[in-house]
Amino acid sequence: MSKKPKSIVSVFLCFVLIFSFAVPTFASKNNDKINNLVNAKGFKDVPKNHWAYDYIMWMYQNGFINGVGNDKFDPNGTLTRAQFAKMMVNTLDLEVVNPKTPTFIDVPKKHWAYTFVESSLKYLTAYTNPGGGLKFKPDEPAVREDMAVALVKATGYQNESVDESIL
Repeated sequence: MSKKPKSIVSVFLCFVLIFSFAVPTFASKNNDKINNLVNAKGFKDVPKNHWAYDYIMWMYQNGFINGVGNDKFDPNGTLTRAQFAKMMVNTLDLEVVNPKTPTFIDVPKKHWAYTFVESSLKYLTAYTNPGGGLKFKPDEPAVREDMAVALVKATGYQNESVDESIL
């Protein structure tokens, strides 16, 4: 993983973990740049008066998200585990890998998120299949606890010392 400023990682963590709440988690520093981008390409289902408009466009502008297709973002949709894997790889600039053999029986090489899932597998949870093999469950909702653990592992924060006296 390349070294990105902790502020970018923090922004991503906040966005992913709190996006479903109506409380903004970070501020756009350059609204004019975002508005110019929207004039070129926006999301049909995210009006400019949407509470998360600036944040969604910031994530789009920085290449962390692309939407769900057909110029839509689906702001009220549920983030899937596969979508989170892609966001995590893009945001943290993880090395993209494309192994010959899939790790998960439910994410074959032809799956749209194959390289993202494989690239983030040491950070994300897997499920044991009773019939053998591992499952990733790419279309299941991403769980906040799993996302938080993955981001802590990927950024190395688990090695940080904490002053527990302030808790």
